[in-house]
Amino acid sequence: MPRKGTKGNLGSTAFGPRLRSHVIKKVVAPFFKYCYENFDKVHSLRDIKPRMVGSFVQSLLDKGRSAKTISAYVSAINKLAESSVKAGIKGHAKLVNDKHRSMIPIARKAERRRGSIGGVGYTLREAQIIARQAAKHYSLYEETLVDVLLYAGPRISEVLKISFEQVDFDKQCIYLNKKNQNKNNRPRVLPLPPFVIEKLKVLEPFIPNKHTNIWGHKMTEKQIRALVKHCAALGKVKYCGVHDFRKSCLIWHTRKIKNWSKEQLTAAIMQFVSTDTRLNPDRLQDGIELPKYSPEQLLQRQKRWLMNQYLTQLLGHSRNDATAPYKRT
Repeated sequence: MPRKGTKGNLGSTAFGPRLRSHVIKKVVAPFFKYCYENFDKVHSLRDIKPRMVGSFVQSLLDKGRSAKTISAYVSAINKLAESSVKAGIKGHAKLVNDKHRSMIPIARKAERRRGSIGGVGYTLREAQIIARQAAKHYSLYEETLVDVLLYAGPRISEVLKISFEQVDFDKQCIYLNKKNQNKNNRPRVLPLPPFVIEKLKVLEPFIPNKHTNIWGHKMTEKQIRALVKHCAALGKVKYCGVHDFRKSCLIWHTRKIKNWSKEQLTAAIMQFVSTDTRLNPDRLQDGIELPKYSPEQLLQRQKRWLMNQYLTQLLGHSRNDATAPYKRT
């Protein structure tokens, strides 16, 4: 076990099979550190006992960690135990038990942000305060990044891979269509307000190669999180993550489309699903192969359903109810 203040190779064979690096950094290392600092004679993975897992979970509860976070820790420790059993530490077969699992709070999406308590994501006002701070204290480069997060709602891994070849200035949107750019490799369209498009036009000459990632060639996920966190602090907004701009994005677009006609909503949805054939597959209907979405079929739907479908496609979901957590206050 690496001592406090030193760098130990937690992925080495001294601790069993080599684990994925992000698991080591986010879960295994903090857990090992806790065991080492709070229990005597802990020098290797073999020295870790079930009571230490329970104590670690209780420490997370005492710190007010969310159910999602605690569940992630318990699951990762359980995977670690499975690996150590395969490596010959048979006593770890019950390292994580039912008592530990029962300590995990019940996660209610309506009552939490991602990783903390207080709702699912930033309100539109909170997100716009963060954007104003970015405009005030950073360059147009960072300011535009925050605007894209706010008004388009891409995931942090998606925004890092955006390049100017994907920006359509005429249609005022970004096409997320690169391989492995999106969750589940599901391409989609990100409509943007005109003023964000204008900022992108100003940035374009500074990145002459259209294939270069606009933000990904200079920034990392960690740097984007630090940027948003700093802007949140400057604006006295509680930071809860970059992913949580998706709520503010959904609120802004809901207001935007509120007064749209069914024809406008239908045209927008067809633009979304026309991005890739996988988004509008043929289905057997009354013995005939027909596309899942068509203008004729969409116009028969109620306006509320069309609005929900617009928001679902915007966030890259496959089910209308997947946007529900972001709509709660």
